[in-house]
Amino acid sequence: MSIRRFLSERCPLIRAYGAIRFNAKAKVSSEWMAFGSFYFMIPQVEFNELEGGSMLTTTIAWDNALSWSWENAMSALQETLYK
Repeated sequence: MSIRRFLSERCPLIRAYGAIRFNAKAKVSSEWMAFGSFYFMIPQVEFNELEGGSMLTTTIAWDNALSWSWENAMSALQETLYK
């Protein structure tokens, strides 16, 4: 599934972090085997320090077609915030 479906021009503060292999022809080291050629993620909770202050942001993503409902997304976020 593409991470792009969770990114939107209407929500420019949602950030995706990740990496792409530099040399796709090189042998992949064992610790990177599970990731393949690339790995990207959107943080569930992120703390940003800005010039005028700080911002704590949360990203709530759900997709009923993948059995990840709004209720599941909210429950997962609450579990993270309670840690």
